[in-house]
Amino acid sequence: MVNKIKQNEKFRSDYAAMNLHDRDITRRAKNEGRQEKAVEAAVNFLKKNIPAETIAECVGLTLEQVKELAEKITVQA
Repeated sequence: MVNKIKQNEKFRSDYAAMNLHDRDITRRAKNEGRQEKAVEAAVNFLKKNIPAETIAECVGLTLEQVKELAEKITVQA
């Protein structure tokens, strides 16, 4: 009986850890998707000559990230 309980506790513990891992992967994927959308929006705003400070404030990127994107756009043009 004690072994069954221990096995069940181990199973519950492993199952909970697995669920946390799955949630973490899902959360990271969502964050990456948000990041990609923010970058896409920032690039579009940069192309419209909106100031980097305004873009950073509106899309949730750092000013440095927006400036790096601006440099990439300038290099590609």
